[in-house]
Amino acid sequence: MKKFVVVFFGFTWLVVIAGAAAPFGAMEGLYNEHAKYCGYKMKHRCVVIATSIADFINDTLILLAYDC
Repeated sequence: MKKFVVVFFGFTWLVVIAGAAAPFGAMEGLYNEHAKYCGYKMKHRCVVIATSIADFINDTLILLAYDC
């Protein structure tokens, strides 16, 4: 239970939690009046890509730490 390791993994966990909420701010709802349906458009694709990469890195680090 090294303090640095606990703080590091706590920080990466917070990044993953924030990343789970980020795509909702990166999307914009659209309504098509002619076809009468709703959809969405990505305003910021890089937000979704960055949060996916952060989640992947966090999961990989946890796996490597668990195996050691």
